Amino acid sequence: MTRFPAESLMVVFQFLFLCLFFPVAANASPWVFNAGSTAVVTGGTKGIGLAIVEEFAALNCTTIVCARNEEDLSKLSSDMLAKYDGEERVFTFRADVSTKKGRGELTEFVRERFNGRLDILVNNVGTNIRKPTSEYDAEEVEFIMRTNFHSCFELSKSCYSMMKRRPNEMTSSIINIGSVAGDPGGCMWTGTPYSASKGAMNQLTGNLACEWGR
Repeated sequence: MTRFPAESLMVVFQFLFLCLFFPVAANASPWVFNAGSTAVVTGGTKGIGLAIVEEFAALNCTTIVCARNEEDLSKLSSDMLAKYDGEERVFTFRADVSTKKGRGELTEFVRERFNGRLDILVNNVGTNIRKPTSEYDAEEVEFIMRTNFHSCFELSKSCYSMMKRRPNEMTSSIINIGSVAGDPGGCMWTGTPYSASKGAMNQLTGNLACEWGR
């Protein structure tokens, strides 16, 4: 059994708005995973997503990283293979999870690669366009909502069957990377659609926790 060291979770918790745990034995810590646990991280080639991928690899989890840029994915794959002497701890998959097609392709790849069982889903992908509210057009608002919120909602749904656990099985976890911009009463110069998308994610988080995290 491997427990996440406190320092490795710092970057996660600073930006975390959901950690949803599926049923687990009453005396078990939800932040415990076996070496070899399976994970998916969207937007995992840069920033917070990359930091999470690196921690999962260090903990000997097998991780699928999804992103849109093939060059970034190739570099990540090469770096991880070099770091772990050719051991494949990280697999990459190119897809745009803001689209139904991209989400479907990723879900099918995950199902085949992990034989229908997923332990950790990190909904990290996100985007923003900063400008005054009156200057946004409908396409920009739709793009932000589709990327930040719809991808999170739909991937959580499509991965649910792979993550549902029976009593006393090792827990599975959905982690949504939110933002203080989505907090109730928050007022930040991040762009109105971005704040709205993160607020929607916050509400999704609470509702999924009530429905699935029991």
